[in-house]
Amino acid sequence: MLKFIYLMISIAGSILTGIKLKLTEKVIGIVAMILLVLGYYLICFGINLIIFMLVSLTIDKRKVPERIDTIYRKVGLGTLKCFLDSMRVKVHVSGDEKITSDKFLFVGNHRSAFDPQVEMLAFRKKKLSFVSKKENLGIPFVGRYMVAVGCLSIDRESASSAVQSINQAADFIKSGKANMGIYPEGRVNLTQDPLLPLRNGALKIAKKADVPIVVATIRGTEHIRNMLRLFKKKHVYIDVVEQIPEEIVKSLSTVELGKKITEIMTENLSKFYKGETSATQEEPS
Repeated sequence: MLKFIYLMISIAGSILTGIKLKLTEKVIGIVAMILLVLGYYLICFGINLIIFMLVSLTIDKRKVPERIDTIYRKVGLGTLKCFLDSMRVKVHVSGDEKITSDKFLFVGNHRSAFDPQVEMLAFRKKKLSFVSKKENLGIPFVGRYMVAVGCLSIDRESASSAVQSINQAADFIKSGKANMGIYPEGRVNLTQDPLLPLRNGALKIAKKADVPIVVATIRGTEHIRNMLRLFKKKHVYIDVVEQIPEEIVKSLSTVELGKKITEIMTENLSKFYKGETSATQEEPS
């Protein structure tokens, strides 16, 4: 919606400026008006970013939000949607009808730093947030919004901190505050293998919360930052592949769950990526 509002403002502004400067009477004036449209659009989006940053300053990073469906989530996701639309990113979601539970742990593969933002936007009605490495919550302005929308930090180097984050994520799901998402690969996959080796520890969130695991894959986010494709439409595909029932989650160890998730993801991704995963499981249950 914001993209079209800004576009209308930009077109109207360029037409009025063109008439005032009599650009329509010159051949080069058409090129100038096109540049004016772009300039006005950038000004509109710049104002949006300033509002985004100013609002973020009212967020207390040390305070756990009582709920995540707030003005901060609306401002954050609205700005994100405008950015993705401006970058001509089209998100396609399939299989979302497989999510039959109101409470769940979302498990996905990791192709880009844009993955959590895109998936939070795609599943905004599911109140999806993510467990993220602590460095991400330190990103200026963005990190504040992450806290406000229910994202939790995890320090993989500290066992006690990781356990605390897992327990807190499970509490968020059980209380209905937010459904949590994780990327068990632990880092962005920059290879052509479908999947990196999984770290199984965070799967304990589903066991502690006694909820099903929604297994999904994403592809295409790795092209969003490609400036050579700035004006080319970029397609992102999110496939909800399977929902593992809570009964199965409870009956399997985290290693067994990791193997099952690896098989589900690899089967869905292998037709799109050339490599063959050598994923092995880590962190015994």
